[in-house]
Amino acid sequence: MEPSGDQGSSRWASQSTGAYPRPGYAPAPPTVSVTSARPWPIGLVATATMLVLILAVDNSALTDRIDRHAFTSNGFFSRALVALTAFRWDLGQLSPDPQRVYVGQLVADITILVLVLLLVAAVARGFGSFGHVFIATWVAVIVACQVGTYARSAIVQSGQITAGENDRPTVIFFSAYSPGSVTLFASIVFGVVAALVAGFVGVRTRRTEVLGAPAAGSAAEAAAAGVAAEEPGRREAWTAPPAAPGPVSNPSPWSTAGSDDDGDDRTTQLPPVEQRPRHAIDDGEQHTVQLPPADDDRPPR
Repeated sequence: MEPSGDQGSSRWASQSTGAYPRPGYAPAPPTVSVTSARPWPIGLVATATMLVLILAVDNSALTDRIDRHAFTSNGFFSRALVALTAFRWDLGQLSPDPQRVYVGQLVADITILVLVLLLVAAVARGFGSFGHVFIATWVAVIVACQVGTYARSAIVQSGQITAGENDRPTVIFFSAYSPGSVTLFASIVFGVVAALVAGFVGVRTRRTEVLGAPAAGSAAEAAAAGVAAEEPGRREAWTAPPAAPGPVSNPSPWSTAGSDDDGDDRTTQLPPVEQRPRHAIDDGEQHTVQLPPADDDRPPR
């Protein structure tokens, strides 16, 4: 016996209430702010600072005064001033220059400036914090000054000044023009000044990128795709889905009910035996056979 329409509808409604999940709402995409430094502007600033220091401190007029002062005093301050003139330059002494001392010094200064630009741009990449830019620039300046000093010792003809220094590797690494405590002290002091300026500029010029934020026009595209944009903390009221229709019964072919079935079970009874039609036996002759009554068990004649 098939369940009635009301019973089937109630059963399907009870099942559908738990079968359909509540509509979910996609959370807003997370936004992440990433701060990065601009390495090339930092490198240019560090290079410009080193250029100003070399031009201001290591020019011939100031270095001559420092040398004269060092003769009268042998204290730490006098030695520190002499050490700061390690990268001195004098364009007026380039010719004649048989020992190539001033040429080597000029090549050393140019090498230092180029290396500061490249090294700072390479190591100042990152979040762009003041501490990171300061340390990176400081180390880069110290390394650049030492390499530049080796370039100077490779050009200077030390054999014409000091007897016995004709071996080129010895002159490059172990002569008076090779890197030592004087050039190391000067590179540390100059590096601190350049690092302070570069750190300040690095913090001021760093850029902040927001990752994961919805791009412009995404709301319109989401609305066109059928996804409604919601305000934060606001949700629409949830409405239960409509109940599923009840099961449709397949009517019996013996049922006299039409399309407007009222739901009652009906059964059609076959007519009595005496009202059934007579069957013809096809044996070549035309005759009829009378069926016995329903209560007669005798076989037909």
